[in-house]
Amino acid sequence: MNPFAAYGGRHRSHRGPPSAPAPAALVERRREQTALSKAYHAARAHWFDRVLDCPEGPRVAAMVAWVSTLGPDDADQLVGVVAGEDWLLAAPQEVRFAALQLIGEQICRIRRRAGLLEFDDPLPDEPENAFQIIRRLLNP
Repeated sequence: MNPFAAYGGRHRSHRGPPSAPAPAALVERRREQTALSKAYHAARAHWFDRVLDCPEGPRVAAMVAWVSTLGPDDADQLVGVVAGEDWLLAAPQEVRFAALQLIGEQICRIRRRAGLLEFDDPLPDEPENAFQIIRRLLNP
Protein backbone atom coordinates (compact mmCIF):
# COMPACT_ATOMS: atom_id res chain seq x y z
CA MET A 1 0.00 0.00 0.00
CA ASN A 2 1.08 3.58 -0.70
CA PRO A 3 2.35 5.09 2.61
CA PHE A 4 1.17 8.58 1.60
CA ALA A 5 -2.37 7.36 0.93
CA ALA A 6 -2.39 5.49 4.24
CA TYR A 7 -1.26 8.61 6.10
CA GLY A 8 -3.81 10.77 4.30
CA GLY A 9 -6.60 8.32 5.13
CA ARG A 10 -5.81 8.55 8.84
CA HIS A 11 -5.38 12.33 9.03
CA ARG A 12 -8.35 14.32 7.86
CA SER A 13 -9.08 17.99 7.88
CA HIS A 14 -10.99 19.34 10.87
CA ARG A 15 -12.98 21.78 8.77
CA GLY A 16 -15.94 19.53 8.14
CA PRO A 17 -17.27 18.17 4.89
CA PRO A 18 -16.05 20.11 1.87
CA SER A 19 -19.39 19.89 0.12
CA ALA A 20 -21.37 21.66 2.85
CA PRO A 21 -22.96 24.75 1.29
CA ALA A 22 -22.39 28.12 2.95
CA PRO A 23 -25.42 29.72 4.59
CA ALA A 24 -27.23 32.24 2.39
CA ALA A 25 -26.50 35.09 4.82
CA LEU A 26 -22.77 34.36 4.63
CA VAL A 27 -22.84 34.27 0.84
CA GLU A 28 -24.67 37.62 0.76
CA ARG A 29 -22.23 39.14 3.25
CA ARG A 30 -19.27 38.04 1.09
CA ARG A 31 -20.91 39.61 -1.97
CA GLU A 32 -21.39 42.89 -0.10
CA GLN A 33 -17.80 42.88 1.13
CA THR A 34 -16.50 42.17 -2.37
CA ALA A 35 -18.60 44.99 -3.85
CA LEU A 36 -17.47 47.43 -1.14
CA SER A 37 -13.84 46.43 -1.62
CA LYS A 38 -14.06 46.95 -5.38
CA ALA A 39 -15.73 50.34 -4.91
CA TYR A 40 -13.11 51.42 -2.37
CA HIS A 41 -10.18 50.41 -4.59
CA ALA A 42 -11.74 52.11 -7.63
CA ALA A 43 -12.33 55.34 -5.67
CA ARG A 44 -8.80 55.22 -4.24
CA ALA A 45 -7.27 54.68 -7.68
CA HIS A 46 -9.35 57.56 -9.08
CA TRP A 47 -8.19 59.84 -6.25
CA PHE A 48 -4.52 58.93 -6.79
CA ASP A 49 -4.91 59.49 -10.55
CA ARG A 50 -6.43 62.93 -9.90
CA VAL A 51 -3.64 63.86 -7.47
CA LEU A 52 -0.94 62.62 -9.84
CA ASP A 53 -2.45 64.72 -12.66
CA CYS A 54 -1.61 67.93 -10.76
CA PRO A 55 1.60 69.88 -11.53
CA GLU A 56 3.54 68.06 -8.80
CA GLY A 57 2.28 64.64 -9.94
CA PRO A 58 5.21 63.65 -12.16
CA ARG A 59 7.67 64.50 -9.38
CA VAL A 60 5.68 62.45 -6.86
CA ALA A 61 5.57 59.51 -9.29
CA ALA A 62 9.32 59.76 -9.90
CA MET A 63 10.02 59.88 -6.16
CA VAL A 64 7.84 56.83 -5.50
CA ALA A 65 9.59 54.95 -8.33
CA TRP A 66 12.94 55.85 -6.74
CA VAL A 67 11.77 54.72 -3.29
CA SER A 68 10.89 51.31 -4.76
CA THR A 69 14.58 50.82 -5.62
CA LEU A 70 15.73 51.28 -2.01
CA GLY A 71 16.51 48.56 0.49
CA PRO A 72 15.70 48.19 4.17
CA ASP A 73 18.99 49.84 5.20
CA ASP A 74 18.33 53.02 3.17
CA ALA A 75 15.93 54.69 5.61
CA ASP A 76 18.29 57.58 6.40
CA GLN A 77 18.78 58.27 2.70
CA LEU A 78 15.01 58.28 2.14
CA VAL A 79 14.38 60.70 5.00
CA GLY A 80 17.20 62.96 3.77
CA VAL A 81 15.80 63.10 0.24
CA VAL A 82 12.24 63.82 1.40
CA ALA A 83 13.49 66.52 3.80
CA GLY A 84 15.46 68.13 0.95
CA GLU A 85 12.55 68.25 -1.51
CA ASP A 86 11.30 71.81 -1.00
CA TRP A 87 8.67 71.41 -3.71
CA LEU A 88 7.11 68.49 -1.79
CA LEU A 89 7.20 70.24 1.57
CA ALA A 90 5.46 73.26 -0.03
CA ALA A 91 2.95 71.22 -2.07
CA PRO A 92 -0.78 71.30 -1.29
CA GLN A 93 -1.89 69.11 1.60
CA GLU A 94 -3.63 66.62 -0.72
CA VAL A 95 -0.41 66.07 -2.70
CA ARG A 96 1.66 65.64 0.49
CA PHE A 97 -0.88 63.15 1.84
CA ALA A 98 -0.85 61.14 -1.42
CA ALA A 99 2.96 61.15 -1.44
CA LEU A 100 3.01 59.92 2.16
CA GLN A 101 0.56 57.12 1.33
CA LEU A 102 2.53 56.01 -1.73
CA ILE A 103 5.88 56.18 0.09
CA GLY A 104 4.39 54.22 3.00
CA GLU A 105 3.21 51.50 0.62
CA GLN A 106 6.69 51.27 -0.87
CA ILE A 107 8.24 51.03 2.61
CA CYS A 108 5.89 48.12 3.37
CA ARG A 109 6.90 46.40 0.11
CA ILE A 110 10.58 46.87 0.89
CA ARG A 111 10.13 45.39 4.35
CA ARG A 112 8.09 42.43 3.02
CA ARG A 113 10.77 41.65 0.42
CA ALA A 114 13.39 41.72 3.17
CA GLY A 115 11.31 39.38 5.35
CA LEU A 116 10.71 42.05 7.99
CA LEU A 117 7.49 42.97 9.71
CA GLU A 118 5.48 45.60 7.86
CA PHE A 119 4.52 47.64 10.90
CA ASP A 120 7.30 47.77 13.39
CA ASP A 121 6.28 50.66 15.65
CA PRO A 122 9.08 51.72 17.94
CA LEU A 123 8.62 51.60 21.67
CA PRO A 124 8.32 54.95 23.50
CA ASP A 125 12.05 55.09 24.29
CA GLU A 126 13.13 54.15 20.73
CA PRO A 127 13.77 56.65 17.91
CA GLU A 128 11.15 57.24 15.23
CA ASN A 129 11.24 55.09 12.11
CA ALA A 130 11.51 56.52 8.57
CA PHE A 131 7.76 56.59 7.94
CA GLN A 132 7.07 58.46 11.16
CA ILE A 133 9.75 61.05 10.38
CA ILE A 134 8.43 61.54 6.85
CA ARG A 135 4.85 61.82 8.18
CA ARG A 136 5.99 64.56 10.56
CA LEU A 137 7.81 66.38 7.72
CA LEU A 138 4.85 66.28 5.34
CA ASN A 139 2.22 67.14 7.97
CA PRO A 140 3.60 70.05 9.99
